[in-house]
Amino acid sequence: MAALQSYDYNPMVDGQFDRDASMITTTIKVFTAALLIFPPQPILAQTPPETSPPSAQQESTSSEQLLSDAQLDALLAPIALYPDALLSEVLMASTYPLEVVEADRWVESNKNLKGDALKDAVGKQSWDDSVKSLVATPSVLDMMSQKLSWTQQLGDAVLAQQPDIVDAIQRLRTKAQANNKLVSNQQQTVSTQQQDGKQVIVITPTQPTRSMCRITIRPSFTERGPIRPIRHTTGQRRATSLQVCSRLG
Repeated sequence: MAALQSYDYNPMVDGQFDRDASMITTTIKVFTAALLIFPPQPILAQTPPETSPPSAQQESTSSEQLLSDAQLDALLAPIALYPDALLSEVLMASTYPLEVVEADRWVESNKNLKGDALKDAVGKQSWDDSVKSLVATPSVLDMMSQKLSWTQQLGDAVLAQQPDIVDAIQRLRTKAQANNKLVSNQQQTVSTQQQDGKQVIVITPTQPTRSMCRITIRPSFTERGPIRPIRHTTGQRRATSLQVCSRLG
């Protein structure tokens, strides 16, 4: 077998080294020129997309849920001429519509209870004090129970529009007084007083069975600020606080 012929590569002899060096040098020059003509661009951090401010429609969503003066007048018309003490209890009790229904059914089932026996039995119930107080006026309690949707709407307005509720009551009383529909008589005394720099019409029973009080609705607060209007159940803190009269006489 013939021996394999070895071949030693000699770039210096073949000129291969010179050609390779020339190609490398040329490549470097081309790359350098490219960098001068097209310098690398810095990588910019991606910026978040711009968010548009809330539209007028979004901002007005909450206001659209509030009742207008005309709607409040219609809502409060059945009770605006109640004596202040009773009216305060109705407003507060309306925020507990389910308890109103329960109390009305309880009254129907316990008509035999009178006087102290009635007070003691009512005191053992878990209802809000405003609901308990309405047991003394069963016709009002029955009306609120029978017109449950109205009671719920009234409760929502009490929680969300406290100052508007007070203003609507005074508007209705002023109109009634101007039309001689609201006058003092054997059952009630109608007077005008100054409260918080405003002239208001006050209605009190001639022979009150409850202590007199003015109608005020004040928002309650937590450490985080005003409580948002919500539907409350027994045991939960209320979103509004009413200054009311003593309960059940």
